[in-house]
This record gives sequence, C-alpha cells and structure tokens, in this order.
Amino acid sequence: MKKKYFLFLFLPFLFNAQILDKYPYKKDFYQGGISKLYSDIHQIILDKKIEKCANPKEIYQLKLLLTKEGTIKLVKDFDTANIAANQCAYNLSRTLAINLKDKKWNPAVVKNQKFASIVELIIFPDDLFDNFRRGYKPYQFYTPAKFKGGEEKGSQEFHDTFQSLFVDYDLTGRFYLDFYIDKDGEIVSPSLQPEVANQNFKNEVFRTLKRLNHKWIPATFQGVPIKSKISIPLGFSTTYYEK
Repeated sequence: MKKKYFLFLFLPFLFNAQILDKYPYKKDFYQGGISKLYSDIHQIILDKKIEKCANPKEIYQLKLLLTKEGTIKLVKDFDTANIAANQCAYNLSRTLAINLKDKKWNPAVVKNQKFASIVELIIFPDDLFDNFRRGYKPYQFYTPAKFKGGEEKGSQEFHDTFQSLFVDYDLTGRFYLDFYIDKDGEIVSPSLQPEVANQNFKNEVFRTLKRLNHKWIPATFQGVPIKSKISIPLGFSTTYYEK
C-alpha cells in the first residue's frame, strides 16, 4: 500500500531556471547596501531637480532584472491600472532606473555560481524628497500579506483544501504554487513552478486555489495596501509499507 504525505509551508521561492525569482536572502544586491542605494536615489532626485508627486500616497514597486554581469534592466509592467493610479511614482521609478544603471550592483551568487535575478525596489516618493532621512530602509515600513487567522490556520486550510485534489494525481516531488495578493486582498496571477505538463492538473489547482480567496490581508507600506507575491512549496512523497 502506498500513502501520500503533503507539506504546505509559507516560504519564498528562490529560483527558476537561470533567473532567480528573488535575490538571495540577507545578501546585498547593491554595493554599500540598501541604505546606500536609497541615499543615491535621493541624490539623483536632487541632481535632476525632479518635482515631488502631488499625491503623497502614491507608491510603485519597481522590478529590475539584475544580470549575472552586474547590470540592470527594467522588467516590463503590464498592470496598467496600477500604473495609472500611481503615474507620478511610476515615472519617477523609470527615471531612477535609468540613472542607476551606471551604479555598482552585485550579481546573485548561489553555490559559487552567478545568476541573473529579480530585485524589487519600493518607490514611495513621499519618503524620498523632503522627508528623506539618512539610513532609510524602506522594508522597515513594510508589512507582508497575511492569511486571516494566522500562518498556522493558513497552512491547515491549504492542506485541507488541496489534499483531496492531489490524492487523485500520481505526483511526487516539490512544486511551488505562486500567486499574488493584490491591494484588495484578492488572489491574482497564479502559476505553478516548475511548469507542469498536465493541463487538467493545473486547472484543478487554480480552481481549488479560488476557494482561499477573500481570506487574505494585503501587504502594506506606510499603511498603504500594495500587491505582493506569495510562493508556497507543495511537497508530495509516496511511502510504501506492508499491512
């Protein structure tokens, strides 16, 4: 007889193929660290005489591709609604990205091998002009998305929700269920990593995930709700034993 075991954990998904989904934890992607990066951002604003945003609540999450050669490229953003709602912060982010290209970036290194990686900068203009303070670290003001009722309850609900589904599929190993929690606490843009060939399985996973909608508290920055990514490893193993 065989028995499947399921493991659901709230952990970051580190890499996919040759591009890391996130820069390695507790490593500096900018020479001098995050405070030096935002100090340079503030200096660019002063040097370029950039005007302040009229709306102090505007915010933009700037995504950059940091290549293994240590250069940066803008990651295209298809969220036109969010761009329109934060147009000034978006324009500022693009200007900053252009002027940060000649700065010194540290490529991601995992097991002595360099990788391209995605880095994300929170651009909250109200903090970067007159209110800027030396030593500024934006993630001090960031609160991650949470499952209503807490992490333990969330893990249990994921287990209970997905267990019956995976019993029907003869799958072993580890998959990552990625999705975003938008600023309204809704689940959007789900995906599975690595890519799964069984389309029926994928459809069932995404359909099942919808049962956990409306159960999230969105991430916030300075009290402003923002979109954030959740990556959940789904570990499946099959154990054989005799009766």
